[in-house]
Amino acid sequence: VATLTPSTASRMKLYAKQVASMPAQLRREVTFSFDTQKYNLRAVVASMLLTSGDVEELSILHEVAEFAASRCRGRPALVNKRWRNQGLRPNEQAEAFRRLYGLFVDEVVAKELGCSNGLVYQRQPVLRCHTPGSKALGHPHRDELYNRQPWEVNIWLPLTPVYGNNSLWVESERGKEDMHPFELEWGRAVHFWGSQVLHMTKPNDTATTRVSLDFRVIPKELYVDNYVSPLGRSGRADHVLGGSYTDTETERAWRATLSLS
Repeated sequence: VATLTPSTASRMKLYAKQVASMPAQLRREVTFSFDTQKYNLRAVVASMLLTSGDVEELSILHEVAEFAASRCRGRPALVNKRWRNQGLRPNEQAEAFRRLYGLFVDEVVAKELGCSNGLVYQRQPVLRCHTPGSKALGHPHRDELYNRQPWEVNIWLPLTPVYGNNSLWVESERGKEDMHPFELEWGRAVHFWGSQVLHMTKPNDTATTRVSLDFRVIPKELYVDNYVSPLGRSGRADHVLGGSYTDTETERAWRATLSLS
């Protein structure tokens, strides 16, 4: 039987205290709706990925000729390349996405979570593309595995219909392992406590490509700069404000400069 050393026991106690401090309303899995005309992230993403810019092609991406050739772990390699390049290079589409994404976080997500003091959040969301016949993306995990702050809330935003095995599977509470898929249409999103609940994908045996965005947010009053997780050896995750994270106040100020130009 393994025994905990005093240092390990104290670190686990500290982490348990951090987890316990998470507000109750942020622990729950909640699905919410938003105005697809005002926050049309799907159209902006389609313009970044597709030559046609046709949003209807996102769910049949596997049939679009320009994406049919090279695959990277089941995802069209060209999708990854275009998304990465658009996010890194200053251009009109990247600017349009940053503006709309910031508005969505500020006006929809912050309100949904009841965070009137603002949010710290990922500067660039992660684009997922899961094509029919491809393997599971990643492995079952909780985000605490990656030394992330336990106060993070995961926002999962599908741009195509998601159901069954083209979707993300999540347990309702830590340890229950009652895995269930999100079943959503465009205009619906979900937030869940990815730090503490198991989530995973399965081989996509549906006929539909799933394209989705996901990102993590932290209430500004709970964010810890240069956070070091008690769980890891190094403990430090490279997710800091001014680096891969920004905040609603900074992005609001940036949007204001656009209206002045």
